[in-house]
Amino acid sequence: MAEEGKGKIEKFNGMNFQWWKMQVEDYLYQKDLYLPLVGEKPEAMNAMDDNSKVWYVDSGASIHCTPHRDCFSNYVHGDYGHVTVGNGYRCSIVGKGKVKIKLSYGGTLVLKDVRHISELQKNLISVSGLDREGYFVAFGEKQWKVTKGSMVVARGERVGTIYTLSGTHNHSISLAFTENQRTTLWHHKLGHLNESGMKILHSKNALPGMKNIQLDFCEGCVYGKHKRVSFRRDGKEKKIERLELVHTDVCGPTTVKSFGGNFYFVSFIDDASRKTWIYAIRQKSDVYHTFKKWKVLVENEIGNKVKCLKSDNGDEYRDGGF
Repeated sequence: MAEEGKGKIEKFNGMNFQWWKMQVEDYLYQKDLYLPLVGEKPEAMNAMDDNSKVWYVDSGASIHCTPHRDCFSNYVHGDYGHVTVGNGYRCSIVGKGKVKIKLSYGGTLVLKDVRHISELQKNLISVSGLDREGYFVAFGEKQWKVTKGSMVVARGERVGTIYTLSGTHNHSISLAFTENQRTTLWHHKLGHLNESGMKILHSKNALPGMKNIQLDFCEGCVYGKHKRVSFRRDGKEKKIERLELVHTDVCGPTTVKSFGGNFYFVSFIDDASRKTWIYAIRQKSDVYHTFKKWKVLVENEIGNKVKCLKSDNGDEYRDGGF
């Protein structure tokens, strides 16, 4: 069968029969050929019949939205304006809240500020909405996934030409929300203790008021476990001989003039001893003249010659006589 918009033709090679079966069924169903022949929809599309459990990924939707009131884990009823759909029809937003989609493999995707639009027909996940919440969304190889940092939060599959996500919802609105709040509160009080540790404490009745432990995704825990890469130390060994390497820089102009009428100062730092000399100057063009006086002073005092002067290559160093 040929893919739409491509010249490549894929042929059945006798392998992965179930995948090919789903592709053929989906193709016939889109052409209105499958339903009259066998009297039923393809198996891959049967899961899409329960609209309350299937969410469709929509890159054109600006907000998450659902027509089902019972999908929300917490809900606020009110008049929140309207949205305009693809055919130009204006639909009223009658409420909003949080939706928790429990996935078949054990994960949970939490959608915030989901709008309740009773006139819609499908549940829509906004790609831009996930981006605003700090998630990264990737599509490819007949699936899509949602990540946050290095953690995969959710993944779904492509059914036909549509990316979907299937899961169940917690309909116990007040109880589930309160329990999650209590679990999160204890999680913070215990210094972000992991869920296994909290369950051990709960089994010993050490967490009063807790009926069960349901710990949501904790962004602080993920960032706290990230490893900070140390800075490279190549070429940064400290010099042994004094005046072998000297760092210099100019600061200014300052907002306040010194007692001597200067707005700038230049510093010289010896890399070996970390000894620092600071000279106040009136303007940047005085840097070279100050350096010559300093060089004579320190070479006579220490008995070594200045071998290398390191700067930021500012104009005062490139054009000042150095």
